Amino acid sequence: WVGASLVLHGIPDLTHLPPSSRLQGPDGVTLVVDMENRPCVLPGKVIETHHPGHGAAFKPAGKDRRGITAWVERPGALRLGEMLRLHVPDQRAWTYLDEARRG
Repeated sequence: WVGASLVLHGIPDLTHLPPSSRLQGPDGVTLVVDMENRPCVLPGKVIETHHPGHGAAFKPAGKDRRGITAWVERPGALRLGEMLRLHVPDQRAWTYLDEARRG
């Protein structure tokens, strides 16, 4: 119902890494962060069929805890226990963010 391609630990607040951050493995394999993997209701429906009364809790329980989506910039291999190096690009907050949110 809910799968993970990679399970990482040791990066604080992984779910909120800035887009375009890069995770690079020892052999050069590089993943580029796309965005937060936001929770959705679809797994909750499956959970509800197997565990009645618990499906609706899935989406709120996953808020800020679902990790990220990323794409492969440089192919390679990652092995269990290998360390990834995190590169976060310099970014400033977009000046017009509040204005855009107000519409």
